Amino acid sequence: MSDDWAEIRHVNLSGEMYARLVFGEDDAAEQNYLQVKLFESADHPRRLFSAPSLLDPRFRVFDRRRSYIYIVSLWGDVQVRTSVLKELSTLKRKHPNIKIVGYWADPAFDLGVYDGCEFDLLVQSVVEQAEAWEKKGVRTVHVPVASLGAEASHEITHDAFSIGNATDLRLARVLNSERQFHLHGIDCFWCVARPETFASQAQRITEVQAYREFPDRLSMPPEDTVDMCCHVNVLLNISRLPNSYQTNPSYYAIMFNKKLIIDSEKIRENTYFDPRYMKIVDFSDPEWLTAELAEWMKTVEPIDYGYRGEWEPRVFYRAIRSMLKETKQ
Repeated sequence: MSDDWAEIRHVNLSGEMYARLVFGEDDAAEQNYLQVKLFESADHPRRLFSAPSLLDPRFRVFDRRRSYIYIVSLWGDVQVRTSVLKELSTLKRKHPNIKIVGYWADPAFDLGVYDGCEFDLLVQSVVEQAEAWEKKGVRTVHVPVASLGAEASHEITHDAFSIGNATDLRLARVLNSERQFHLHGIDCFWCVARPETFASQAQRITEVQAYREFPDRLSMPPEDTVDMCCHVNVLLNISRLPNSYQTNPSYYAIMFNKKLIIDSEKIRENTYFDPRYMKIVDFSDPEWLTAELAEWMKTVEPIDYGYRGEWEPRVFYRAIRSMLKETKQ
């Protein structure tokens, strides 16, 4: 049976919000089980399944006349994912027309924790490590970034936008940047998750909250996140890891034709890199925001990176099918 016609069952264990930001599905939560049906075309149904523990019983329902591709996200809780993989291997012994695909997008990922697990294909998305992984038989494919059908608006409501989970290092860079924004009159919308865990930053947060609602936004729904990306002039990529550029702010900047300020020189390796609209800074520098750069952040101008849609979810699934076909040859 051809993998072109196999039904894709996507086991995403990274949480509903992450699943929607990456794969774009509308949520239909039922207790601890998330099932969403989309269609690549009228003849290619695919389903996204998300469960916090073992496979839902509906995963075991299949038509023996058909083929199935189970795609499993591997980064995160190893014990849970290993249990899922064992169940899939058991299913495969009963139904040979099942393929098991593992994927990850974490630069610090350790594949060794899955020794003994069965895979028909392994894929990862860290471009700078692609050559090393290829020597181990791992393929590289871009993990999607969902646009959720949004289109960039011409109405700019804020100069800049930054979102990300708090680490002590990232929060320090955020607060340093906000001090400079305040001096230069930059209106930035901040969303920093769980800043209250860092007592070392409490006083500086209080100082900011005297004039701005910051950073009292613990999370943003996927739709609001994408919508905010569309309604600002500049997106900020303030990394929690050194030299990390493969992050959603940099992708959204390109997808929605927005300016980008980022803290990684590696952005130059991106096919769409354009120094006119992308600036590389050190967010830890107490003087990184010059008067010239502040004026650049406020200036709205037409941008077209020429993005060709290759990060959409349908491209990811198409690539998986193609790679599985190549493994047969």
